[in-house]
Amino acid sequence: MKYLIVIDMQKDFVTGALGTKEAQTILPGVIERIRAARAAGEKVVYTLDTHSEDYLSTAEGKKLPVPHCIRGTAGWLPEAGVAEALGLARCFEKPTFGCPELAEFLKGEARHWNRPVSESMTIELIGVCTDICVISNALLIKAALPEANLTVNSGLCAGTTPENHAAALKVMQSCLIDVKYAQTTGGISSTHLECLRSLYSVPMEHRALSGAQRSSGRGSRFTFAGNPASNAASSASVTSYAASNAYTPARCVSAPGSSSFAIKNGASSSGDTPARCTPKRLAGTKPNRP
Repeated sequence: MKYLIVIDMQKDFVTGALGTKEAQTILPGVIERIRAARAAGEKVVYTLDTHSEDYLSTAEGKKLPVPHCIRGTAGWLPEAGVAEALGLARCFEKPTFGCPELAEFLKGEARHWNRPVSESMTIELIGVCTDICVISNALLIKAALPEANLTVNSGLCAGTTPENHAAALKVMQSCLIDVKYAQTTGGISSTHLECLRSLYSVPMEHRALSGAQRSSGRGSRFTFAGNPASNAASSASVTSYAASNAYTPARCVSAPGSSSFAIKNGASSSGDTPARCTPKRLAGTKPNRP
């Protein structure tokens, strides 16, 4: 059985108090994905971040003093198009980032199938925010159902910032959660794309995996779909260890208008923001080929 989990696609996280342009960008794709899932017979459930009027007196409210998703307010509701697409899908209200009840629900669903979980359950997460509620629920589900086929669809998630989005995806990958990279209806911004390239570029020696290693899951290939309107590189493929931190962050070398890019490996974290990339290779670096 396939399950689509829609995390917190509420007005306050999209166009309201804590809304972001990234959340607004993924909105059409999220609606389209929900509709496609229901048409295909997938089971769709969703979460609602839910706070009360005393939010500012809570631990979260003291650290994030922005009232949002207060039960019964307009900002608490799903975005209109999302609500329509969800229909009568099951809802889980949660007062904090992760939802243990959601994980328990999925464990209960697993008991209904007279087959191994790895064969009977495919779970996909989409929504916001990648670096807060998406990652929290992904890790809860992974802990509850370690053998389930769990995927986070990065193109249909948005973080508090593009950098935090990319960093959260990296953490989930380290926890052996599959991360799907794909072009969506809303597209992927060039900043988002370049952050992903920076985080996931790996030294050449770490790409030298045998076919057997790749088939055993030690290596994972990711294809990045770029923004067609951008003059920067529109796509790139990198290979990385799925369960290893043996790679180092890298940065692009600024050069507008190129159709391919080079990476400088071992870039420090200070001042090395992703930029447009150049096909010229720096002295002492290796070409970024899979």
